[in-house]
Amino acid sequence: MEETMKSSHIARFSWEKNDDHGDDYTDDALEYADIFFLDTAAKKIGGIEIIRMVHEIMLVLIRGFLEIIRSLYDQDLLAEETILNWFRKGIDPKDKQSFVTASESFVKWLEEVDEEE
Repeated sequence: MEETMKSSHIARFSWEKNDDHGDDYTDDALEYADIFFLDTAAKKIGGIEIIRMVHEIMLVLIRGFLEIIRSLYDQDLLAEETILNWFRKGIDPKDKQSFVTASESFVKWLEEVDEEE
């Protein structure tokens, strides 16, 4: 009975594709969905809170990542060319969306500075 309840919750849940993250995160979420769709309302709410907290932590990590990249660039420890190459093709597609999306404004600025020179 409990397994049927979990399965029906998962089947009814709408896993819409989020353009910011792509399908990889959805696949990860589905893999662990049974942990979050537990047998009581309180546990279900707790599962949603865990997802929310993980998301908030990721946002902090992404902001920190960008600050580190910019600081390394400002101190001439990371070359413009390296950042642009990374932005265009240099990381695992599963991780690419979050970090590249967060870096877009900085990379645009780098490209504009490069064009002016």
